[in-house]
Amino acid sequence: MADSAMSLGQFTHDNTEAPTYTDRVLPLFNLYGRTAIVSGAGAGIGLAVAEALAEAGANVAMWYNTNKKADQEARRIAEVYGVKCMSPSFQAVLSQWPPIRCSAFSSASDSCGQLHS
Repeated sequence: MADSAMSLGQFTHDNTEAPTYTDRVLPLFNLYGRTAIVSGAGAGIGLAVAEALAEAGANVAMWYNTNKKADQEARRIAEVYGVKCMSPSFQAVLSQWPPIRCSAFSSASDSCGQLHS
């Protein structure tokens, strides 16, 4: 994954630029071109966070453990907000994180775009 936010399975730091100063606050919430990973995004708070990030313009990789409706929600979010929303979403058991970390980030990056830390 050359020229990405990850190196040796770890996020690199300082890979984004600070926003340009403005006297307006709304442009600071513009996430267009960014990719967000949301765990627990199949329902509830995680789904609300995924939807809010998509509304702000972010592509969203939705991770879930057991909620199979996550795929349906990912398609709906992509259609409603016009962003990439990883579908099928990535089923991840975070207690098994070390073995799946690289494949999860690679899958999210391939589906939704470059990841930023």
